[in-house]
Parts: sequence; structure tokens; C-alpha cells
Amino acid sequence: HHPQSHLLGGTLSTPHRCVIGPETERLLDSLTVDKLFLAADAITEQGLMERSSLTVPVKQAMLRTASEVILVVDSSKFGERGLAQVCELARLDHLVTDEKLPREWRERLQEVTDLVLAPL
Repeated sequence: HHPQSHLLGGTLSTPHRCVIGPETERLLDSLTVDKLFLAADAITEQGLMERSSLTVPVKQAMLRTASEVILVVDSSKFGERGLAQVCELARLDHLVTDEKLPREWRERLQEVTDLVLAPL
């Protein structure tokens, strides 16, 4: 078994540095992946948020493909505001962030996911 890389089709969004659109979503919906490493613009009590609604459908399609979801974000994203919700915090299997994460967030996250704090 050799690891494979797949390139997604779709519309290249230069500001977001990714491909977006229905073509991208269709291809993602045809895949199954073991691990998804994901980023987010903001984290609120409601969950992962994006500042642009253009990236949300692609991230949601990525989530549908994944057996295991690992969110990787720095602590500055917590409590920030976003325009559109990607998913709830409970959808995350693991959350990796830095040690500057405030205590109230640590306690809240430990109730819903495996929290990993990385040194700066």
C-alpha cells in the first residue's frame, strides 16, 4: 500500500489558496479518506467558522469523506467571529493547538474532543 496524492479540480481561489466549487465538491464526495487535517478561520462555541462562505461547502465535503478529523489551529482563532459555520466541535476527533489556549476553552474542548496542546 503506497500513499497517494490526488489533485482536485475546480475553480482556483487565489485569496483562499485552494480550489472551490461544485466540481471540487463532487470529486470529494466520491472519495473516502482515513485522516483529514483541517484548518479554520475561527472557532466559536457553535463550532468551526469560515470568514468566506465560498470555502464552507468544500470543507463540508471534505468532512463527509473522512473517517478521522484533526483540526490544526493556533490559539488566536478561538473566540473569533466567522461568517459561516463549517461543523460543530463534536465532529472533531482531535484538535491540535498551542499552549496559549485559555483555560475555559481547554475545559470546554476536553469534553467534546481529544485536545492536544503543542508547545510554542
